[in-house]
Amino acid sequence: MIKLRNLDPSLKQWIMAQTNLGPCIGNLFYVCPADSSTSHYRDALEKMGVTEFYTSVSAAYADTTAYRNDIVLVAPGAHVETASITWANANTHMIGLAGQNVGGDYSEPGAVVYTVTSAVAEVINLTGPNCQFYGINFENNGASTSSVAAVKVNNYGAYFENCAFKGTMNSTQCGNANCGSLRIYSSGMYPVFNNCQIGQDVWGTRTTANSGVIVWDGTGRPNGADFINCRILSVSEGTDCAMVRIASATASGRGIRFDNCIFSNFDSTGGSSANLANAFYFATAATTQDWSITIHNCTAIGIAEWTTSDHSIVMGSMPAAATDGGLVNNLTSA
Repeated sequence: MIKLRNLDPSLKQWIMAQTNLGPCIGNLFYVCPADSSTSHYRDALEKMGVTEFYTSVSAAYADTTAYRNDIVLVAPGAHVETASITWANANTHMIGLAGQNVGGDYSEPGAVVYTVTSAVAEVINLTGPNCQFYGINFENNGASTSSVAAVKVNNYGAYFENCAFKGTMNSTQCGNANCGSLRIYSSGMYPVFNNCQIGQDVWGTRTTANSGVIVWDGTGRPNGADFINCRILSVSEGTDCAMVRIASATASGRGIRFDNCIFSNFDSTGGSSANLANAFYFATAATTQDWSITIHNCTAIGIAEWTTSDHSIVMGSMPAAATDGGLVNNLTSA
């Protein structure tokens, strides 16, 4: 643990600007690999006044204190975890130190936090409110139907910027409808995902009908999720998967927005260019829902239509401009 007053002023200013927390920042916890031929990050950080390092994200998080704006800073490297981290401390944050690119997997890491342990439900189980995450690549490659997501959001006010969420990386996960990449649960109210990659189109071919890359599967009707400039990615070869799964009538609430997002499903066999029936799947009858999902300036590739539901749930602002302008329409036609 490092107290902010002990750091180089330029590093303090960068952290304040990155999080928009200003001077109200708690203690800092650095996760960094040992020095080696491929990792000299400790040496670089020591020149900025950092003297204490953790070898895992879970160990660093265990020393944080809720309601203090503590920050875990993750140096470049593949940071493996063997159990889910329940991130319960309110106003406790994580920043990756590997730059803006969160592509790739843990064999070619930037700042990657991952697991390959079977039956780890999520790498991060976010139960603390008002937590922020920047520049982290979260990956779950556990060969189990219980390895359901990279991150689970289950409290209010979460903010993710330039992060990646990658699940269904192996055939065991891909064969279960409950497995995806991002899971939003009952108390996951108004999370924001800004410039994030959700899912992946390289490591696992999804094979289960009606599964989702993003999954709402609680019962608390969490509302207000915002997905801004995000890519939602999948590989599926002729199987009737979806991109978003709403598991029950009470799994999600009102005010959900996808703005300037790309939904892309890749078929490596060179099959149909629209091999998924719809992007949004509702496990219960559409007539039981009384809310809407707004699709603004979005694109779907390898998907026949936004939804096969005709109950004005998925509403979009991309009709023909000459006739409908910015009016929102029910997106049901192929």
